[in-house]
Amino acid sequence: MFFTSIGRVYVERVHEIPDMGRTSKGRSIANLLELRSDEKIAALIRVQARSGPNKEDQTWSQPDFIFFATQQGIVKKTALAEFANIRKGGIIAIKIEDRDALIDAKMTSGHNEVVLITHGGMSIRFKEEDARPMGRPAVGVYGIDLETGDRVVAAAIVDPSATLLVAGENGIGKRTAFDEYRIQSRGGKGIITMRTGDKTGGVVGALTVRESDEIASFILGTSRTVAIELKRRERRREALRDTFLPRQTFAPPEADRRLDLDQLELCLSQLADRERSVVLLTFYGERPAAAVARELGLTEGNVRVVRHRALARLRKCVALPQESR
Repeated sequence: MFFTSIGRVYVERVHEIPDMGRTSKGRSIANLLELRSDEKIAALIRVQARSGPNKEDQTWSQPDFIFFATQQGIVKKTALAEFANIRKGGIIAIKIEDRDALIDAKMTSGHNEVVLITHGGMSIRFKEEDARPMGRPAVGVYGIDLETGDRVVAAAIVDPSATLLVAGENGIGKRTAFDEYRIQSRGGKGIITMRTGDKTGGVVGALTVRESDEIASFILGTSRTVAIELKRRERRREALRDTFLPRQTFAPPEADRRLDLDQLELCLSQLADRERSVVLLTFYGERPAAAVARELGLTEGNVRVVRHRALARLRKCVALPQESR
């Protein structure tokens, strides 16, 4: 399911999407979906196909919901069954008012807890039941009362066994246990999740992660990524900048504390193809080393070795001094 910024939804079967390699350019989404000129993809959801005992399609009969969040703090949940008859040209998923836009959509059970995160570093956790089910054309209800000039940038589903990763626009990131976000009533002001300023910039995204996950950050919107791992931080403690090498922190050499991205691009280009592939590979979830090895043509035991060697060379090239924690 493809949800757009203006509140429409399109459905495409996975097997109809071309399978391409990591370095391929890809195809324009306009070749797959009949998007309007003012539409941009805001969220993707994978719906597991289900069949009944007589092989009848029960994909859209599952007792799940789609939970929506907009920039202006509006939330809405709609039963998955409401999307059973989606036309090729798309249908309305949520009514978006003027000067607002859809920023995320999540699949939920109807009994989850949700956290909304704003650009100004605020957050609110509330029960999904606080928002009653609504039809597709409905606008929704307020999830958070925003300060003037603030906007919602992310929504996350609470997982007690995971943590919330929050990222700032200047590369600052932090992880916080969901227990530190108390449950509030929907529509409140919320609490601080990250103190923002000149060093951190505004919050640009948030993600539910686990200890075993590896995260990748995209540089200036390019397809190159660098694996990072963030140590857990208390919610209101200022985050540290963790980049390039797992479990180590570096301070950028520039006086303004910003990286020389031209130098970084040059250093990445000097790595061997397989080394660069391991360094830049985006990990989501607990991806086994065997799967990575097959994709890169390496033996499983060499995946870690090549990755650490490549990261060490990258660190030496960029010449970032190591800091003690």
